[in-house]
Amino acid sequence: MKNLKLYEQFLSEGKGIHPALYSHLKNFFKKNPKGTFKDAQEAVKAKMKDWELSKDDYKEAKKQFA
Repeated sequence: MKNLKLYEQFLSEGKGIHPALYSHLKNFFKKNPKGTFKDAQEAVKAKMKDWELSKDDYKEAKKQFA
């Protein structure tokens, strides 16, 4: 139960990378460790039509994967 409450808190705080983007950004930084925000936006748009990468998701992914 404690884990469930922590997970709900995590979601409500909006921290971390959006789950739909996680694997795409992980693969992007594997191939492009010095990739820019614009490069990441283009890569996400190529994989997920009509999705706009936020700077927060990019920054968090860069911390985790680059």
